[in-house]
Amino acid sequence: MAGLYLRSYHRTVLRVLLSYLLITLFALGIGSLLSVRFSKRVKRELLGYEPDAFRQLFLQRMDILDALDEGLMAIDEHSMITYMNRAAADILKIKVKDALGQPLKTVYPRSTMARVLQTGKSEYNIGLESIKHVSVISDRMPLWRDGKVEGVIAIFRNRTEVTRLAQDLTGVQHIVGALRAYTHEFTNKLHVILGLLQLGEYKQAEDYVLHLTQTRAHSIGYISERIREPSVAALLIGKAYRAAELGIRFVLDPASELHGDGQYLPASSLITILGNLTENAFDALRDAPENAQKEVTVSIREGEHGMLISVDDSGAGIAADKLDRIFERGFSTKGEGRGTGLSLVKETVNAFHGTIRVESEPGIGSSFIITVAESANGQQ
Repeated sequence: MAGLYLRSYHRTVLRVLLSYLLITLFALGIGSLLSVRFSKRVKRELLGYEPDAFRQLFLQRMDILDALDEGLMAIDEHSMITYMNRAAADILKIKVKDALGQPLKTVYPRSTMARVLQTGKSEYNIGLESIKHVSVISDRMPLWRDGKVEGVIAIFRNRTEVTRLAQDLTGVQHIVGALRAYTHEFTNKLHVILGLLQLGEYKQAEDYVLHLTQTRAHSIGYISERIREPSVAALLIGKAYRAAELGIRFVLDPASELHGDGQYLPASSLITILGNLTENAFDALRDAPENAQKEVTVSIREGEHGMLISVDDSGAGIAADKLDRIFERGFSTKGEGRGTGLSLVKETVNAFHGTIRVESEPGIGSSFIITVAESANGQQ
């Protein structure tokens, strides 16, 4: 009886073990099948990348976006900030970690990004007047998913440096400065006339106006007769007023002649060269003693075979160890934010295959001489 029960017990145990084994194998098969399908689905959601490869790619893309000069900022459908790169944080003057997950109105109260959530339309070249410390243009694009706007991404482009360089290259800044000096000088003369009238010195006021009119007419006529390019003549007239304001004698060489046909240099390039060189000459005389002779002489000579431009000053001169570096961008002895004027002059002269020479003697002054030959200009 014991033997029979023992054999029955062994058979029962074997049947149970076999049943559990079959169940385990079945479960493993089903689990493997589901795992393969789930893995394929995950890989499909990861655009065919393995998770480790996708993580590496994601981190690389984040580093690339963070290294861009353009600012990037994204919000979700609830106007919560979901992404911001370093450049955007610098423009908005906020830390990235303090911005993520915050409402847009908290980080950038005057932003109009949220309206793209309502309209679903992209907006381009929007000037951000609310950001005062830099010049910024923004593009905003809606992020669509399944036919619904689920967020907005904004691109901030800092145009401060580009605008400044464009002004330097086109000479706009020099023309504006010349007009400002003219206005300032004119205002001073009006104050003198007003004072004479209030004092009852009518005859003296009349004489002053006549003398001023004749002097200014002679000065303007003197320059315009020799410089027939209107924008260059306007620049030199403005520089003359600016020099008078600084107590500097500004002289245009009587032998100067410019036809204004742009045969050797276009007007914009002439403005860049003359504007920067005269400002450099004025800077050289700013710290000169009151009793020192302050004089800046400009000469523009245009002939059959080329052009010669020279700007001379009676300043302290340039030290010999600095002469080789004065045309380097960013190099300046006048403090931070300077050092672009002479480099622009050099680049402009090189663009037209001209040459620039500097002659300077400490205590006597400096001369910048530029030549553009007909054959060199013809190679453009």
